[in-house]
Amino acid sequence: MKTFSLWILKQEKRTRRLSNPRLAKTRGPRLLRGRKKILLDMKTKRLFFCLFWATAALLSCMERENRPEMFTIDVSKTYPKKKMRLSDLCDIEYVAIDDSIVVSGRPRWTTDEYFIYTGQGGDIVFFDRAGRFVRRFNHRGQGPGEYTAVGKLLVDEASGQLVVTSGRSILFYSLTGEFQRSLKLDDKYAISDLKDYDQDFFLVDNGVFRSPIYLFVSKRDGTVADSLTFGIDKPIRPYAQRKEGGMTYTFMPPSYNLVKTNGRFLITQTSLDTFYYLHDRKLTPFLVREPAVHSRMEPTLLNAWLETSDYGFFSTVDLHFNFETQEGFDQHYFVLEKSTRAIHEVEIEHADLEGFDIHLDPATIERSADPSLGLHVLEAEDLRAALAENRVHNPRLAALARDLKEDSNPVLMITRFGKKGK
Repeated sequence: MKTFSLWILKQEKRTRRLSNPRLAKTRGPRLLRGRKKILLDMKTKRLFFCLFWATAALLSCMERENRPEMFTIDVSKTYPKKKMRLSDLCDIEYVAIDDSIVVSGRPRWTTDEYFIYTGQGGDIVFFDRAGRFVRRFNHRGQGPGEYTAVGKLLVDEASGQLVVTSGRSILFYSLTGEFQRSLKLDDKYAISDLKDYDQDFFLVDNGVFRSPIYLFVSKRDGTVADSLTFGIDKPIRPYAQRKEGGMTYTFMPPSYNLVKTNGRFLITQTSLDTFYYLHDRKLTPFLVREPAVHSRMEPTLLNAWLETSDYGFFSTVDLHFNFETQEGFDQHYFVLEKSTRAIHEVEIEHADLEGFDIHLDPATIERSADPSLGLHVLEAEDLRAALAENRVHNPRLAALARDLKEDSNPVLMITRFGKKGK
């Protein structure tokens, strides 16, 4: 009440001054300037609010433009079929791996200079990009600088060193085989998968039944600097398991949860319905699967993702497995066209080699730091049979096939997804 009374008294004094002509004359210009100031303040405020909302709208639009579109894939649906030619998607090159030392399958890693294989007994074997044998070394053992088995293998882009995982250990070697150093993760962690995240950190898959699921591990000292977790209550086993006669038999289908693509990582987990892009340690959702993976006793897994700017190639795997016949894990392959959001069950045709099944999935691109580089294996026996049946229609590939023996090392088909694959 006292404050209110003082305010009334001030208003009365102001009224008396304004009612006095002499006072009003002397005070008039100041009051006019005050009114102008009030009007200017109101205009400034309006302008400020207009600019604020315009800026907010612009930032919102920019955020929407930078945010990947959300796609939905129904794994229970039957999609129309579509044929695509491999030569329309990528450039193709063939390299025969010489027979100086026996290797099989895809290289474990590929650089601009080498195809790097693992051989029998812990050998790490180098061939040049023309397929000629260069060197091998072996550090298998249980002492310092040795691995009991080769788990994951890659070449660290920052240091140029060969990285090998063995259990919870991460070992570094020069490309000529000299041991450099090692790191060891804490006992509560595991290394299910390992990726070269950036110059300072590895990205480690800690396993489907562990939390946190993904770890940012320092390349300098092996400490876990950060992690990703998704709050999964009921993890789904991505395999079939049976115990018999005191033995446990495990059968596992292809499963891809961590894939490098276009300068970022695609990341998910078997028990999740959402796929994310990981960039600058931030997760951005971009794909949702339907129905929910927990809605069936034997779920259909969704595997992603070989990505070009126009397409995403993915596969589904049914987790049903018959232990008696050892058959199951049926797979289907699909393509998503980003511009139309259309999904087709896809068949890739390869004009160079008639009757050869081509599947574009992360196994194609996971053996290199370059996600545009794909590797397929053409076994010597299959190529010789195709040549005899006149199913080889590429002169370079036919020449390589003629020189193969039945037990020769494979021929690599190198695919480069560039302008063609968009």
